[in-house]
Amino acid sequence: MRPMVFLFAFILSIASSFAQNIRFESLSEGRIKATGTGFYDSATGNRQVNFYHNGKFITQINMDYNGSFTYTSRSYSFQNNDTLTVKVLQYISHNTHYERTGSYYYRPGPSTDERLTFTSLPNGQMRVVGRNLGDRYADGQVNFYRNDRYFAQIRMNANGSFSYTSPMNTFYRGDRFTVKVLQYWGSGRHLESSQTYFGETPDDDYVVACTRNATNYANQRLCIELRVPSHISYACGNDTRTSENEAICLRYRSAPEKTTACHEYMRTIYNEASCLKIQGLTPSRIRHCGISSRDEQEELRCIRI
Repeated sequence: MRPMVFLFAFILSIASSFAQNIRFESLSEGRIKATGTGFYDSATGNRQVNFYHNGKFITQINMDYNGSFTYTSRSYSFQNNDTLTVKVLQYISHNTHYERTGSYYYRPGPSTDERLTFTSLPNGQMRVVGRNLGDRYADGQVNFYRNDRYFAQIRMNANGSFSYTSPMNTFYRGDRFTVKVLQYWGSGRHLESSQTYFGETPDDDYVVACTRNATNYANQRLCIELRVPSHISYACGNDTRTSENEAICLRYRSAPEKTTACHEYMRTIYNEASCLKIQGLTPSRIRHCGISSRDEQEELRCIRI
């Protein structure tokens, strides 16, 4: 009878090892969803789960008491081919985590309104064609937006149709193109539809680097708009203490060696920001001020000299 008991326990252990599962789902607006099930452990209860965007830690949650969890990233935080890594901490052993990685890839279907048709073109251009909008709306006004920011306007044709192609380099991969046919449904009610740009641009190399290196969406857009080289965006993303200092680093195009020195030797976040802003500071000077100064005020005076 004892061998049967051991056999039954062995079968249960094998079954439980296959019960865990993490499923990834790419959503619209640059969001990715991770759903985990089957991680219940009566000995430890709910566990901590860490999440990493392209290998960089972004957040931590606790799974619920039935051993499951759900996480959805912020809007526009993921681009196509970015990765989300999930680690269920210490699930395998004290020093070994259960880990799975999924890739984000989302290609939108047809426009939400069949009367508006979008096309992604090379060189950062998008085209939208409006059809069957009705003669009653001849000469109507149409507004265009990039990531919710207005940039152009046209009037429709006499038959209630229009066609618009944006200028070159208007869009980068992942940007959202929104069209509003103003007052179409009456006062204050617009016909609206959006599509994401999936074409190619000449500057995609640094766009990809900015997207991967910057730690939030605002800094990603800032990095792209300033055309920050990849070696600078990498240092700004990894060697600054706050997102505000990261933005300063990007605006001043701080050299990687200087950024690292400001991060390592400045005592406070404020001094790190000042260090990034001051032109002409060398890493050796920053190191001297950080080591020889007695407090943050003296350190700040030192780097300002």
